[in-house]
Amino acid sequence: MNNVEFKSVCLAALELVAKKEGRRDVLTAGSENDVFLKIEASVGKKTLRMQSEAHVAVNHDSTRLASWAPPQAQLIGYILSLLTKRNREMLLKELPEKFAAAGNLLPDIDAGLVEAAEQLLQRLRAKIQQNVKGTVSTSYTVQKWEII
Repeated sequence: MNNVEFKSVCLAALELVAKKEGRRDVLTAGSENDVFLKIEASVGKKTLRMQSEAHVAVNHDSTRLASWAPPQAQLIGYILSLLTKRNREMLLKELPEKFAAAGNLLPDIDAGLVEAAEQLLQRLRAKIQQNVKGTVSTSYTVQKWEII
C-alpha cells in the first residue's frame, strides 16, 4: 500500500469512528473550543502520526419554517374511504394491474382532475416551525504528518 492510500485508510477509519462516537446533541450551543489533536494509526507495519490544531465553533440553535404535508398513504386511505366498497375493491385490484401493464405509468385521466388534485395538494401543505440545532464548523491546521 502506497503512502497516499495508507494515509487515506487511516483517515477514513478516524472519520467513521468519529461519526459513530461523536454526539452533536451534547455540544453546547454558542460554544467555541480550541483542540490539539495527536493521532497515531497503524496498519500492518506502517504507522501514521499526525498533530493538528482545530477550532470548533457551535452555532446557536434556531427555528425555521418547514413545509409539511399529510402522509400519502393516509391521504389515499381517506379518499378510498369515500368510495363505495365495490369501487374501492375494484380500484385496489385493477389499478396495480393497469399500472404494470402500462410500463409503470398511471392511466391517462382528464387534465382538469389532475389540476384539481394539484390544487388540493397545495391546500393540504402547511408551514410549521421547526427547531434546528446550530451547525458545527471547524477550522484546522495540520502541524505534522509522519509515516514510519
